[in-house]
Amino acid sequence: SLDDPKAEMVNDVADVEKHFPGELEKVLTWFRDYKIPDGKPANKFGYDNKCMDRAFANKVIQETHEAYVALKSGKRANTEELSLI
Repeated sequence: SLDDPKAEMVNDVADVEKHFPGELEKVLTWFRDYKIPDGKPANKFGYDNKCMDRAFANKVIQETHEAYVALKSGKRANTEELSLI
């Protein structure tokens, strides 16, 4: 929440580690292991198990948005029959 007094300290992944040391590792561990009690294997992550920065995330969001717009407009064929609702 922007009402949190600590919100202005965190604008990127490096800020999380700087102001909350060890928390990223805890989050990664939770996402890796949370299905194990149900008998499922641990999750695996790309990018050498690293949290990517804000610029990377923004690029992915932009690329995804552009792909969606192309699908909705018909510029790109919907060969996967994706729902566009």
